[in-house]
Amino acid sequence: MLLKNICKKGMQKYLETYAGGKLVAIANELGDGGQYINHLGYKFSSDAANWVWNKDTVHSKIDELIIEYEIIEYSNKVLAKHVSYIETVRAWCDRIGQIKLAYSVIKNNIDEGREFYEMLRDLKKANSLLDSQKAKFLSLLKANVGNFRIFMSSQAEMFMKACSHYLDELTLNDVRAMLEDDQYSFKGSYISEPDKYIEKVQNAINTYKGTLENVKLRKLWKELTGTETPFNWSVTYSMPIMAMVPDLDSEIARKAFSTINTGKNDSNAIASAKDYISKMTYVDKLTSKEARDKAFVDAFLKDYDVLFESVDSVKDYLKAHITEHPYYWLENKTVTSKIRDLARAKYMETGYSKAKKAIDDMPAEKVKDYLKQLIEDNVLVGVEIMKSNM
Repeated sequence: MLLKNICKKGMQKYLETYAGGKLVAIANELGDGGQYINHLGYKFSSDAANWVWNKDTVHSKIDELIIEYEIIEYSNKVLAKHVSYIETVRAWCDRIGQIKLAYSVIKNNIDEGREFYEMLRDLKKANSLLDSQKAKFLSLLKANVGNFRIFMSSQAEMFMKACSHYLDELTLNDVRAMLEDDQYSFKGSYISEPDKYIEKVQNAINTYKGTLENVKLRKLWKELTGTETPFNWSVTYSMPIMAMVPDLDSEIARKAFSTINTGKNDSNAIASAKDYISKMTYVDKLTSKEARDKAFVDAFLKDYDVLFESVDSVKDYLKAHITEHPYYWLENKTVTSKIRDLARAKYMETGYSKAKKAIDDMPAEKVKDYLKQLIEDNVLVGVEIMKSNM
């Protein structure tokens, strides 16, 4: 142990002058706390005598460690700060994993430092550098520090060049948005084979274009109705929008509204929905309270309409007693039942007395005529009258 400590101190002293003290200077600048001497020791066997091998062997190990420390030094200019070579290589692998381009696809569009970017691909594949590769990597890194910064911030521009054949009318801003959106999974693409990457590009572009068309479709809907979607329209006005739709349009309207609501990336469905809402004959009624109230009466209240001063009170009652969203109220049995219950309650509160007064105010002959008219269509009333005379 004493011999080992003596050798270690001697090596520390020697390193202060070797190559102008380069290793010590870099280590101090990095703030490695003197760990460089231990890292050098790891390059020899545990036998302390190996510290005093022939000079050429020792120098080669020191030179190798200097290269590693220089790799740390220059890597820190473009990566997060690290003080060990292993951490730095791991950081490079992580950073390469953030690249959204495939080297195999962009290599012919790299104007400067192509050899460096090829080496980054090899580094990512192996997750390490061979001892024989370290000096070359350092040389390329020194030459491409600034270039790599530009590369990382210009991936969209590089994508535009390499994949222009597939972009059609997509703009640079579209490409940026697509690359930055994690749903397209472009991160980790750097070591991808060209066929796999191009397949990813085509799928992403098709999906993104569908998203753009959906945005346009929803924008048109909002311009026409002032609401985000048909579902939102129904929530806003507390009634199902299908109650506004003419019977002949119901099937196509239902499909169009579903496309707008779900944001489904189906180009044919989007085109069909866009065509339909552009030609809606009832579009003005969607923003008219009078038209909405009439549609609500026709769809839900029907003859019960006379029992209510406004449809708003009925809507409020339904919202308080129905769990379904207004979009789904049409032909809903629970909604029908609740309206019937509310109508009965209203009839008992005020409707009965009004009906009775109306009868009292009628001339006798008019009452008879009304009853005769009533029993023509209402079997139950007719049967009740027959029973009363038995």
